[in-house]
Amino acid sequence: MRDLHTHVLPGLDDGPRDLEESLSIVSFLAGLGFDHIFLTPHFRQSYFEIPASRIREASGRLRAALADRLPAVRFTEAHEVHLGSVFDSRGRVQGFLTFGADHPHVLLEVPGQPFPFDFLLRTINGLYAEGIRVVLAHPERHVCLSNEPGRYRELCDRGVKFQLNLTSLSGFGGRQVRKAAELLCGEGMVHAVGTDTHSLAQAVAFVPRGLEKAVKLLGEQRLREIAEGAELPLGSEDAGEETGTWG
Repeated sequence: MRDLHTHVLPGLDDGPRDLEESLSIVSFLAGLGFDHIFLTPHFRQSYFEIPASRIREASGRLRAALADRLPAVRFTEAHEVHLGSVFDSRGRVQGFLTFGADHPHVLLEVPGQPFPFDFLLRTINGLYAEGIRVVLAHPERHVCLSNEPGRYRELCDRGVKFQLNLTSLSGFGGRQVRKAAELLCGEGMVHAVGTDTHSLAQAVAFVPRGLEKAVKLLGEQRLREIAEGAELPLGSEDAGEETGTWG
């Protein structure tokens, strides 16, 4: 299964501070059945300005440490890109890591606070104009969407794919987030899953229960299809990996 969204690289953003915890997290996720883990630290101006070179260096250390312990686990490096950091002041796409072999995809995060929905639509259109496809990270977490559920369908109709946090189903984020996650499952608007893991404690407390809830809502077969890429095919990356730096 793919975990399309994690913060498990050590010392880069608000994830683990050291390699030891990173190794423990990956080992725990692998034990739950995740064998393709996307390493997606934040890309946000003035907060987390992490260049691709640092991600690849940290990923290299993680891979080397796990080569003998978990040889079947694959990794893909990318960024989780904040909505306000997609374009620079001149309207050019910034230098974040995309993923996907056949077409570049970006894992896009919208703000936690209220934001203009039209700004999101303009940003998506701008990415499409550059040939970049959009995967929206944890849409269930954002009240500007969950308070107006019709916006979910509008985004899907525009070709946006949704990455659901499994932890949202087990209560991480509160009741409104959980209800929005259940809605997306019930309406067939889950195209990928992720754990959005930042720490071992978070993973242990919320990921197994989130998987159990996802099985109840989607069915074991459907969850596995989604987690293996049926709704988000990435070309040859499904058998390996492919990332690129944009901008």
